[in-house]
Order: sequence, then C-alpha cells, then structure tokens
Amino acid sequence: MKLITFLLGTLRVITPGLLCVVLLVYTSNVDSQEITADPYENSNRKVYKFNNALDSYFLLPFAQGYDFVTPPFIQAGATNFFSNAGEPYVMFNDMLQLKMVSVYQGAARVSINTVIGLLGLVDVASYMGLPRHNEDFGQTLGAWGVPAGPYLEVPFLGTSTSRDVFPTIVETFYAPRLALLDLNSAQRWGLAFISIINARNNVRGVEQIIIGDRYTFLRDAYLQNREYQIRDGQISWDAIQLDGLDEDADELDELEALDELDELEALPE
Repeated sequence: MKLITFLLGTLRVITPGLLCVVLLVYTSNVDSQEITADPYENSNRKVYKFNNALDSYFLLPFAQGYDFVTPPFIQAGATNFFSNAGEPYVMFNDMLQLKMVSVYQGAARVSINTVIGLLGLVDVASYMGLPRHNEDFGQTLGAWGVPAGPYLEVPFLGTSTSRDVFPTIVETFYAPRLALLDLNSAQRWGLAFISIINARNNVRGVEQIIIGDRYTFLRDAYLQNREYQIRDGQISWDAIQLDGLDEDADELDELEALDELDELEALPE
C-alpha cells in the first residue's frame, strides 16, 4: 500500500513538470542540435562561484569531518542504505522507460537487501549477480527523446540542464528516494542531509583528476556523463560523424589510388 501511495504521489508531483517539458519540446521550432550547450555561461559562472563558495565553506568541511569520525565500513553501509532506499524510485523510472527486466531486478534487489542485508546496509544483491541501476526522471525524459537543452548551473543544486532542472528540484526537496521510509518530516530531512554529506564525501577523491578551468571541466563531465547514462553506456555515432567518416574514407581511397598510380608510373617500361 505504501508503494502504491509513493507511486501516485510521485506521479502527482512530476506530471505537471513533464507536461511543461513536453509542451516546450513540441512547440519549439529550433533544432536541438543547433542550440549552444552553454549559452548562459556568464550567469552560470556567477552561480557556480556561489555554489563553489557554499561547498568550500559548508559542505566540504562537513564531509571532511564525516570522513574523519566515520569508519570506512560505516560509510559503505550508509551508501548502500541510501541506494536501497532509492530502489523503488529507480524502479519507477525503469517502468517509465519500459525496462521491465531492470524493474524485476530492482524488486529483487530491494527485497534481498532489506531482509538479508540489514535494511540495505549490506549490498547482498550485488554479490548474487543482481546489478545496481541508477535511473532518475531526467534520464527518463532523455530516453524518450526530450533534448537536454542549455546547460544550467542551479543555485544550491549545482550542474543541470533545462531538461533535468525540474526533476532535480523534485528529487531534492520531495526526496522520493526516502519516501518509502516511515519517517516524519524532521527525520527525513535529517537523513537527506546525511545522504548529501555522504555523497559529497564519496566524490572527494575524484576531484584530484580535475584539470584546467574547473567550471568547464565539471560542465563537460556532467553533460558527457548524462549522455552516457541516458544511452545506458551504448555509444552511437550520429549522422554527422558518420558522414565525416565517409568523407575521410573517400579521401583516403583517393590518396591511396594516387600513390598506386605514382608507383606504376615510376616502374620501367
């Protein structure tokens, strides 16, 4: 019953935004490939500076303190717990994308990890060959052909696009990944805060690979990762790339033919 209530509540919150996105997509006469990835770079950089300051003076110190006082096995358990709590929301998006095998795997995962894995603290399902999925409503929109649109840096929430910004806001403040837990509002916000700090701590090591302009690096990494997630890791060549390859192949054939002709002319008669 609680699962049904969760699904209905999620639909009620998401549907208005989905209708707005679909309306914008079908009423737009601009080819999505012609839209600049970051047309609002000036304002985005200003918001990024605010978010970066917020991270440097608030989130990062909390994450460092959390890492200092929390043993690694407890951190791993927290990550598994929040992942397990979010499985129904992942299943919901799998259903919207018609990935029924993933829905069954998600149902098996949440059942096994909740019962055998101590409410999800231990990811038993992965050891049993049931992979963990990561789906959200932005990926669902992308899977159904909704273009990403311009890149956006959102205050407090960070990297996003015009397609992903509404789902990101819903997922942050409606907290559907914790909706099935029997908690009051204060407890849910407390867990949401711990989830954010835990997630922030998990990416501290990745920051060492950032090179060059930090804003550009994070923007490009986000856009490429979102495309990778939407395609489920399947990289495909678009028509432009294929046309370019064909032209290169034709030019290569012509050069090889000229080389062969030169060699023939150089032979003694």
